[in-house]
Amino acid sequence: MQQVKFKVTVDTSIIPPIFVFYNENKQITNGSVTVQGCPTEIYYTLESPGYFMQKPAINDDFNSDISYTFQDNGKTLVLMDQGSRSNEDVGLQLIIENIQTGQRYASPDPRIKNKRP
Repeated sequence: MQQVKFKVTVDTSIIPPIFVFYNENKQITNGSVTVQGCPTEIYYTLESPGYFMQKPAINDDFNSDISYTFQDNGKTLVLMDQGSRSNEDVGLQLIIENIQTGQRYASPDPRIKNKRP
């Protein structure tokens, strides 16, 4: 099984809020992933204090092969992509919530691409 990990920061002092994704090499990325036919765990860990993850918005998952769980009291969203063998371009928006106010914010749309091996 493959694993892909991202760290995420958010600045909600600006509207729309700015989400920044960092890959495992600490480089800024758009948070998108290409899955090539095998099951893949995708981790998004929220580094900004005062927020936690909510149910993500997932669209265009026509094969319904992406599921999610949370770790670290809602700080980490773990997506499990079963590695569909058809070509899919799945949209994902991270939804975060401010612990004090309950205000929710949605990220831009990273993509999870399933490519035939």
